[in-house]
Amino acid sequence: MAIVNFGSESFHLGLETFLLPIDFGVRGSVVPLTTSKPSATCSMTDTSFMPRPSEVNGALDLVTADFAYVRWLGNRKGMEEQTTTWDKTVIDRQDDLKVESRISDTVGIEMRRLTFGGILAFALLGLFVYAVVLALTVAYNCTSTCSLSEGVAALLETIGALVSAVVVSELSVTKPKDAPGTRLAVEGYSEGQRAAVIVLASAYILVWLITGLGLVILGWVLRPTVPQVASAAKGWLGFAIAAAYAYFGISPQ
Repeated sequence: MAIVNFGSESFHLGLETFLLPIDFGVRGSVVPLTTSKPSATCSMTDTSFMPRPSEVNGALDLVTADFAYVRWLGNRKGMEEQTTTWDKTVIDRQDDLKVESRISDTVGIEMRRLTFGGILAFALLGLFVYAVVLALTVAYNCTSTCSLSEGVAALLETIGALVSAVVVSELSVTKPKDAPGTRLAVEGYSEGQRAAVIVLASAYILVWLITGLGLVILGWVLRPTVPQVASAAKGWLGFAIAAAYAYFGISPQ
């Protein structure tokens, strides 16, 4: 373990300089809390001269990597003033440990939440693509005016709106110079995981864009034989415009 002290003004620059040459094939931990290096986790420290994890949870993001490092140091000098033998309990810290263990659990819960959310989002995207394919099949097999089944219509409208809302919400918090998923990738991933998150987020939006354009062009412009398909296409187009406004920071006014 290396201990490096930096002044408050040069802390971040010094920390980056210190971390940059480190081979993060080996996992490491940084004290105090930091989010500057995805392969370096924050140390959740319980000691006498630093705030406990329960005191900074919420104010700081404790998820800075895909693993956690917990240090229960306490007040060694204060303890040695009371005893120098350790054959019995001197201070019962069970209540404190229960609180801090719950904070540690939130690290794993956050990572599981992000993973589950990604799986759910892609499942919805798959249903949307499936509904669009079924709807376009009906439209191109219809010679006059036709109607979708109730189930397909519900998938097209409801799932399409949910998927579009996911895209709009992600683009609204993504800077124009950043790739989609950059915000999520910062919240505690290794370099490989960060790249995977960005690729998956970009692929998600690309599939949504291609599917929606197919719905608009093939199901509304070229083959407007199914009113429900035309309605869904108009709805998707509205979401697409909202997504563009959100990503580029354009005001409709």
